[in-house]
Amino acid sequence: MSLNEFPLCDAHIHPKAAQICSHTEFLLFVNSICEQDFARFPSFSAGRYQFAGIHPWQLRKPKYKNTAYYFDLLERAVRRGFFLGETGLDRLHPNFDLQTEYFRHHFQLAQTYRRPLTFHSVHSDDAVLEILEPPYPKMIYHSFVGSPKAAEPFLKRGCFLSFSLRSLKSPATEETIRTCPADRFLIESDSTEDDPAPLLTELLQKAAEQRQISEQKLQKQILTNMNVLIQG
Repeated sequence: MSLNEFPLCDAHIHPKAAQICSHTEFLLFVNSICEQDFARFPSFSAGRYQFAGIHPWQLRKPKYKNTAYYFDLLERAVRRGFFLGETGLDRLHPNFDLQTEYFRHHFQLAQTYRRPLTFHSVHSDDAVLEILEPPYPKMIYHSFVGSPKAAEPFLKRGCFLSFSLRSLKSPATEETIRTCPADRFLIESDSTEDDPAPLLTELLQKAAEQRQISEQKLQKQILTNMNVLIQG
């Protein structure tokens, strides 16, 4: 069994980078950071699943105070078949109350329409967990960094953990990469413009080494996990 028997799976990539990827060699979760990203694309094309989201870093722009307008845009995208993300909370950026309002709306849409949701959390796990109430949609914690203890409440809520190169560089995350349940494990390039293949190949090799399994076995498991998310 060789690696190229399966597509390279990327649980978090952005639209410009996704456009340079071959349709046959990749399975991509393409995350938006603003409405321009999800307005330009269909909800699905071969090997690509589009996510509609307003990234918390965008919320410093005054226009996003018009929550009714942007919440309606998000709901219309979901009705067209989009998944949800990227959203989340980040205490290193301003407008935390507005971030919370947007994140809660993304989460409620995911609950209502039973769509996967991608979120990030920067120094905000406590606030994120307050919002994640049952019934839980399928969720991806993007670029997870933290110990197994930090991961536990998210795993209990059904979250998938997605690991990036940033995750691999964190000593605190090494044990989580080793011990994350196989059926909740994902990798991501988080690429905005560059070809994700080199990053994904490096991630796959390093994560497989840490988990003490073959790259082929890990790649197959990640493909299975992404299909679970797709199938709802």
